[in-house]
Amino acid sequence: MSRLSDDAEKHMREFSVLDPSLFPEPLGAELFSEPEEFMRGRASSAYTTYSNVRTDQQYGRLLLYINNDPRVNAHAFLGGSDSLITINGGTCVRLRQLFQFVVLDRDTFPEEPGEVVILDAEAAKFGVDSHSLLEPADLAPRAGQPSVDDYIHLFAPLPNTLRRRELAEALYYAALDYLVMHEVAHIARQHADYFDRGRAIHFSETQEDKCCSPSEQPSLIHKIEADADLTACILSAPSLCVGSAAMEFWRGWAKDSAQALGFWLFAVGMTLSLFDGWSNGPDRRARYPHPAVRLALILMQAAWTVSNESDIDQSRMVEILREAHFRALMAWARLGLPSDIAMDRGRPFLDWESWSPQATELYNEVRDTMYPADELRPGDPQPS
Repeated sequence: MSRLSDDAEKHMREFSVLDPSLFPEPLGAELFSEPEEFMRGRASSAYTTYSNVRTDQQYGRLLLYINNDPRVNAHAFLGGSDSLITINGGTCVRLRQLFQFVVLDRDTFPEEPGEVVILDAEAAKFGVDSHSLLEPADLAPRAGQPSVDDYIHLFAPLPNTLRRRELAEALYYAALDYLVMHEVAHIARQHADYFDRGRAIHFSETQEDKCCSPSEQPSLIHKIEADADLTACILSAPSLCVGSAAMEFWRGWAKDSAQALGFWLFAVGMTLSLFDGWSNGPDRRARYPHPAVRLALILMQAAWTVSNESDIDQSRMVEILREAHFRALMAWARLGLPSDIAMDRGRPFLDWESWSPQATELYNEVRDTMYPADELRPGDPQPS
């Protein structure tokens, strides 16, 4: 077995891999075991797909774990012939809460004919305040035998119909898929080579751990993160938006690729706005593009990639993008958060089309800087 990088081994020593058996059932399975199994399978498949495209790279195993590191949503470590992705368990908790909250609103997601209300006494017991969405979830092991009361903060109000539970689950898994594909992209695109090999690449809320030296130009870091976002779109969007397996994934809520893309865009956009604290400090602004530019970039790439594999015409695509943005704005407005917080989270969705020129410019800079002249990104238009 090849050694992981020193950073990866240090990470695994400092932050425990979460043990779902510490949590009362079915919470441990729903929050950690089942999502981890899904993410591990998707990451492995995407990793193999990308290695087939980039035959000049040597790819070893890809390991994935859920941990209790409270500082960073996700890590990607490149080391030896093995690489490691770890996802913070609190990230899983907060995403699950987010989508269980948003599907409750009948204006954001209109009621379908025949929806049957399920009387669930647990919904009231496990209800939490929507403010908890913005707080890190404490997953530190409790002393002694844990009880349900220890983990009551992990629950959101449970959707009161089976159909809405299925939608919340699909949105949650789509969000996890994008997070993992962003990290797969960092590894597959060899982003650590731009800095010190073997160091970590983060999809992070804070800058306690920097993967880049202070001397690195912010524009280069922006391009690396943009490249990871673009590649993640190529790896995630078609799989969850095109074909019979994608329709099955959305449990009947999406009847075609256009509707599936709308749900995917909503899930990814809500995830970015939940975790993107770009306005919180200079380190965040130095590392990531403006959230509205980043969101526009993702929408452009996802729209192109999916339309290239389906029969969605341009006018319908524009309609899908606008619907996804309006739905996200409505969701943030109805989560019960203070108006200033709701506005801050929804701001990237306002007037998003005005950011498209900047997103296009960033896209072209990524192409010019990070790809050889004769290399096409998977999903790019083929030359005639």
